[in-house]
Amino acid sequence: MDYYLYRLFQRLIEYSAILRSGKLFLRIYGRFLGCDREKLYKIRYKYQGKLRSELYGDLKDLVGVGLNSKDVGKRLILPSSFIGGPRHMLEIFQDSMAITRHNNHQYIFLTMTANPNQIATERPDLVARVFKLKRRALMREIKKGKVFGPVVAYVYTIEFQKRRLPYMHALFFLQQSHKICNRDQVYKIISAEFPDESIDPTLYQTIKRCMIYGPCGNRNPQMACMENEKYTKRYPRIYTKTTTMDTDGYPVYRRRETNTVHCLANGQQVDNRDVVPHNPYLTRMFDCHINVAYV
Repeated sequence: MDYYLYRLFQRLIEYSAILRSGKLFLRIYGRFLGCDREKLYKIRYKYQGKLRSELYGDLKDLVGVGLNSKDVGKRLILPSSFIGGPRHMLEIFQDSMAITRHNNHQYIFLTMTANPNQIATERPDLVARVFKLKRRALMREIKKGKVFGPVVAYVYTIEFQKRRLPYMHALFFLQQSHKICNRDQVYKIISAEFPDESIDPTLYQTIKRCMIYGPCGNRNPQMACMENEKYTKRYPRIYTKTTTMDTDGYPVYRRRETNTVHCLANGQQVDNRDVVPHNPYLTRMFDCHINVAYV
């Protein structure tokens, strides 16, 4: 793996035909799968004998349903050290749930997505590297800058969309003294409206380009979220004059009816009902899709 990472790094004093091969460059990413295949080969043929073990209760259950007990323990077991394996995923899931139980379940849920239509479409390594730098800067703003308040714990996961763009889901647990308890605290950190274009044109353009859901419903019945002529994601939302908390304690964000219609690049018209909840400060800084919600 280190060899391929070395070959992928761009150096000013060295000409690399690999990095200038266009779409053919994507073939090298198959070697990452080859590295995983070599790891799986070692696990299967060298270490499975050491992993052959089973609980007494499980043996009793298997014999009870008519299975041959001699076959128990011969299935392929991936250790928790194999990244992405069932045991590894279960281990980090249990760690995340332990953090959630310890911090009383209240948290800030955040989703950050890489911008589409980037210039380096044939260099997914650069796209991933830029996203990683942005993610680090975002985490620094939240942890050290205390955008939401003092953070005592956090968990996150990186996934990839079908269009090969990375995105992050993250949960941030706040210090007990800074827990969000009322609608005013929610309103200070989360917005679900268009800003005034004359006051903040940069944020306005980012919201219009990155923070609009759909539009769906009657305006666009071909959206993927439409099922049986009904929208499943509850967009467009209803107008609300102020941020409130519903009976279950979840916020209903302010979406005022301003009689102002905003036109997207594709000609679709949207308003505050279509805006995804966000933090204006972070959205303006990183100029990408950053969905923020209190749950």
